[in-house]
This record gives sequence, C-alpha cells and structure tokens, in this order.
Amino acid sequence: MSRISEKVAYVSGLLDGLDLADEKLKKLFAAVVDTLGQIAEELAEQEDQIADLEDTVDGVVDDLEDFEEMLL
Repeated sequence: MSRISEKVAYVSGLLDGLDLADEKLKKLFAAVVDTLGQIAEELAEQEDQIADLEDTVDGVVDDLEDFEEMLL
C-alpha cells in the first residue's frame, strides 16, 4: 500500500469515527475521501506503468549499445 493510500485510509477512519449529525456534511466528506482513494489508485497504476516504461527504455538502450559495439 502506498503512503498516499495509507493516508487516505487514515482519513477514512477519522471520518468513520466522527459523529456528524448533519447527514449532508457526512455525505460530502465521504465523497471527498472516496475521490482521494480513487486518485491514490490512479497514481499507483501510473507509478507501475512508469516503472515498466523505464525497464523498456533501459532494454532499448542496452540493445543500442550492443549494436554500436558490433558496428565499431
């Protein structure tokens, strides 16, 4: 679990512990926490995709270095 996801879970727990009498306010906070959770998930997916791209680029660089050595 990423640090952001942990923080969102913490805030969600805080919200659950609140005794809000105003249902509209409680619904608003729940929607904000849910949105933060979705953002955290998207960031985690993007981090994974970036790591995959870095691996691919490293592989291409290695291949190009090999070709360069063959040509010299």
